Amino acid sequence: MRIMRYPIFFVSVLFLLSACNKKQTKETPYMDIRDYSNPLTDEGKINWYNNSGMNPYWAELYNTNHDTRNRFLMNASLKYKFTDWLNAEIKAGSDMYNTESNNKLYAGSNRNNGNSQYSLEEKKFYENNFSFLISAQKDHLINKFGGTMTFGGNLMERKSTGLKGDATKLTVPNLFNLLNSSKNDRNFKETYNHKKINSLYGTLGINYDGWIFLDATFRNDWSSALSKENRSFFYPSISASWIISDMVGKIGKMMPSWFTYAKVRASF
Repeated sequence: MRIMRYPIFFVSVLFLLSACNKKQTKETPYMDIRDYSNPLTDEGKINWYNNSGMNPYWAELYNTNHDTRNRFLMNASLKYKFTDWLNAEIKAGSDMYNTESNNKLYAGSNRNNGNSQYSLEEKKFYENNFSFLISAQKDHLINKFGGTMTFGGNLMERKSTGLKGDATKLTVPNLFNLLNSSKNDRNFKETYNHKKINSLYGTLGINYDGWIFLDATFRNDWSSALSKENRSFFYPSISASWIISDMVGKIGKMMPSWFTYAKVRASF
């Protein structure tokens, strides 16, 4: 009796595996997407194996988007050296572009209830910057004291506008015009942003014999994005540094061979 149990168990397992394979093959049929390379049926609708997916051949031809951007960039600068320690520079820069885009959805798909749809958008943007900078640097200004100084300013203006129209259902299918829709199926959106920031900034530095330094910076901005009472904000800083290795060399001493550079710095 024991000998008969093994072939019975073995046959049962093979039968179950065979049944599972047949069931899986039946539920997941093979599909070649190239069979749908002709994206339209005889009725002019999307050709696809179900009512929820999207035929990629159809989407390429009948669900399109297109955009065009024209951009202009300009930078110019002029620098003049008054002496070997004093110079001035002015700069101007501009970035402007116009963008036009549209989206078209043709009728006959399983989206938007089979209706055609159209949207059109135009954007304009520019940013202009004008700046100046005066720089001075002189060593041994008074004995071993040297100094550096910069003073400058910047005018920034940024503006962007946009207009977008949507026709969610076209009255005459596939006639892509915003007016080819009812008022309930048509909407428009306009955007506008305009901002200016005026700035003044500078630095002042003093050093002694090239190994101890004291530096200060400041900047003040006036932003049109804030109220008149709060649109000005000022942020300064100050720092001090001491290059010990340079000091030791200039006073005639020697650093250890394993210690080539040492610096202490603090800032606020």
